[in-house]
Amino acid sequence: MPRANILVVYYSRSGTTETVARAIAEATGAGVEPLVDTVNRGRALGFVRSVRDAASRRQTTLQPLSVDPADYDLVVVGTPDWGKSVSAPVRTFLAIHAGRLRQVAFFLTDGEAEHARVFREMASLVGREPVAQLGIPHDEVDRGAYREQLAAFLESLPTAHGHVRPAKT
Repeated sequence: MPRANILVVYYSRSGTTETVARAIAEATGAGVEPLVDTVNRGRALGFVRSVRDAASRRQTTLQPLSVDPADYDLVVVGTPDWGKSVSAPVRTFLAIHAGRLRQVAFFLTDGEAEHARVFREMASLVGREPVAQLGIPHDEVDRGAYREQLAAFLESLPTAHGHVRPAKT
């Protein structure tokens, strides 16, 4: 298990959410588990399917993870915004692990979504309030202009020894 006993779980269709997930993991020494959807979400048809699934609040079928998230003190969950909603893969993960995770933190990459709405939905699905949350527009991730927001998020994450101290970038 990682020294910080943190796991970062995320879904990324385009790579933006993965960029933030990897930055969180690198700064905290966390393990990383991408959610792998069995549904093809590539190209234009995949995008349409993704938005439709989010609007319908549908779940999906995920490939199994290599670790049990319940073994971690903190699970940081990342999702892209799909039509002002949680992505189907993250919706599925949260529902599967409802009531099983000790602590959760959430992050979201989006256009200009209502972050509070998406975070409420995530908390409701997993049955736990987050200890921290971070919403970043995808264009800020693309430009690399999210480091200050990320640092504040990392500072707010609890660990066994207080709070995470992000590595200097």
